[in-house]
Amino acid sequence: MSPMKTAVVFSGQGSQAVSMGYDFYQAFPQAKEVFEEVDETLQFPLSDLIFKGPAEKLNQTQYAQPAIMAVSMAIWRVAHPACHFMAGHSLGEYSALCAAQALSLQDTAALLWQRGQAFSAVQGCMLVILGLPLDKIKNIARQTNTFVANENSGLQTTISGTRENVEKADALARLSGSKHTVMLSVSGPFHSPLMTPAQQTMAPLIQQVHMQTPAVPVVSNVDAQPVTKPEEIKQKLIEQIVCPVKWQSCIQTLVNQGVEQFIEIGAGRILTGLIKRINPDVKTCAVTSIKDLDNLS
Repeated sequence: MSPMKTAVVFSGQGSQAVSMGYDFYQAFPQAKEVFEEVDETLQFPLSDLIFKGPAEKLNQTQYAQPAIMAVSMAIWRVAHPACHFMAGHSLGEYSALCAAQALSLQDTAALLWQRGQAFSAVQGCMLVILGLPLDKIKNIARQTNTFVANENSGLQTTISGTRENVEKADALARLSGSKHTVMLSVSGPFHSPLMTPAQQTMAPLIQQVHMQTPAVPVVSNVDAQPVTKPEEIKQKLIEQIVCPVKWQSCIQTLVNQGVEQFIEIGAGRILTGLIKRINPDVKTCAVTSIKDLDNLS
């Protein structure tokens, strides 16, 4: 029997929590090395913030982005399941590229630290809308001058915009029959054209980073297609800042490629929940703590 075709996916922002990854840090030298290398690259003890908090500081974008990647990479180096594809949600795409050996850990940490700061500098907000199909949400976005930011699953979409416009969209979504809406605890209108200043900051930094051909194809958030060419990967990372994360399409692409099993690596299980909603037939598992390693065998 041939092994089950597997994709490894990496958590995005919102999955962070104080003490995430601490069990791996304590138990595995290769995990501890990841945190030490990230601390050294950033020249401050990010691991102290990850393990001890405070949560208010860890939740700030410039800390959350490199922190989630550090935890993802620490777990990846321990678990290291064989896979045919990788993908990640927003910042998780950087974790995927690092795990696929396209980016070094130092470069990934440095880029995400800069990305987090660039994202923090743009004011706005994001709203999750549940229970409405994408075409209806696109219509709401048009009417309120907001933007579709994350196409997470058939009935879960995130929009971005100025606070005033997002509040108008929230009211309209409820009038249109949304079951539930949630304002995300982020400071900016991520993955929308409003992020152009952040894109202008990040584009030269991404262009000059050393990027190698990934060991396995990484599915891009921008067009949900597998990418392997370094220059194309860089271009997609630059576009990703202002383009929606097409997560549902990424999963459908992987299923079309024959993937039957998804393993989420990182601080949370958000992607696992979304994947189950997108395709209930695939096998899923999340590795967020040492006890989850048993599920990989």
